[in-house]
Amino acid sequence: LGWEDKLAPVVGADGVVPGLFANSHFESEDEALKAKWHDEIYTGRDDISKVRQYRSHGGFRDIQFCNSKDFTECVSAGREQVHEPVWNSSAANEIRGTDGGLFWNAKKGGKVSVYQADNFRSVDYVNKNEEEVDHFGVNLLRFTFDDEQFASVEENPPMADPFFQYGPSGLWNLSRASLGIETFLSKPHFLHGSESLLNGVEGLTPSEELHETIFDVEPITKAAMNVWVRLQINMMLQPTPEIFADDGGWWMNVTKTFLPIVWLETGGGIGESDAKEFADTVYGVKWLAMVIRWSSIGVAVISFFFAAWLFSKHR
Repeated sequence: LGWEDKLAPVVGADGVVPGLFANSHFESEDEALKAKWHDEIYTGRDDISKVRQYRSHGGFRDIQFCNSKDFTECVSAGREQVHEPVWNSSAANEIRGTDGGLFWNAKKGGKVSVYQADNFRSVDYVNKNEEEVDHFGVNLLRFTFDDEQFASVEENPPMADPFFQYGPSGLWNLSRASLGIETFLSKPHFLHGSESLLNGVEGLTPSEELHETIFDVEPITKAAMNVWVRLQINMMLQPTPEIFADDGGWWMNVTKTFLPIVWLETGGGIGESDAKEFADTVYGVKWLAMVIRWSSIGVAVISFFFAAWLFSKHR
């Protein structure tokens, strides 16, 4: 390439390590199963409010990344020596939340948390304006990003500073976890990002319907029944005088901007037939329980008045 590339050393001779970022995943399921470290997730047996909550990830109780370019060091014995916390505070590095499948604390107007290992974040989602959606006849609460998490340090220093969010609002700075490669996550097309992000690139058409991450949660079972995670990977583009220095540098006439590389969508939801079966079963049981409840109250009221009538007859 003509210069020392920061990305090349982490790729290796055998190709790119699977996963969004190098050193963040095992190379295969078999290798993961052979490892001595695993995720720990609460069953909820002793405390139902903890059901499906992460206790640890990959053997660590806080969010860590491997600072070695040698992938074998990241997964070998003594790997603790090449791991360190990602963020700048204990609260930011806390592993909390579920895997996104179940939220015991989900309620109207509430907040739920998901631990997203690939993004090195415990992420909060909120039910804004108590929004509800109908999914094939099943009523769901819609949770979307708590947008304060995308604030820049200028807008919300206590929130942004521990995550090194010194750029425009609308970005997550993952440069530290990606070994110094200037990598940033955002919503696709910089949805809800600052004007500088939108004006820095042509062809963006942000849309909440197409680009917002959603967790649609059924309020009785607390299960997520329609989930779509949508995130965009961006690289910072700026004048770089040290590259091709003899020729005056690289991109010297470029204004510093954040260049979208790719945006990803992953997720799914229950189909129409499963939704109908769920509605018939759960809503049917709920309706029956309500009938029994009010019938019991009715019987109790009738019994009370009948007893009062008998009492008055025998006075």
